[in-house]
Amino acid sequence: MTEQNEMERRRLTAKEVIERYAKGERDFRNVDLRGVYLSYADLMGADFSHADLSFARLEDADLRGADFSDANLENINLRYANLRRVAFNGADLRYANLSHAYLSNANFKNANLSFADLSFAKFRGANFEGANLKNAIIQKVAGQDVK
Repeated sequence: MTEQNEMERRRLTAKEVIERYAKGERDFRNVDLRGVYLSYADLMGADFSHADLSFARLEDADLRGADFSDANLENINLRYANLRRVAFNGADLRYANLSHAYLSNANFKNANLSFADLSFAKFRGANFEGANLKNAIIQKVAGQDVK
């Protein structure tokens, strides 16, 4: 088994993520965080690209500038989260709860948002180019300059 394969399968707990972040680590690429509870966490600028955060709970988390590109975020709860300038390029956000989230200048290019709840979210400057929004719940959203 190669070092890269081991890294891809590395399972972390919420406590380990918080502790590593507090020590200055921002690289959480390819980690397994399925079902973790990180609500109210401050994880600004963290790199979760290619990670599995399916069924994770990050309500009210501060994730400004984080990278979730190509991550599995199916059924993630990001309700009320601060997601300004977050990269979701190519991410799987099926059934995600993004209601009331702050998504200003977020990038959803080629992301799958089918069946996602985007109600009451704020989208100013967000990019949805090539995103799949089939059956997404989009009601009472606030946004201008959405692509």
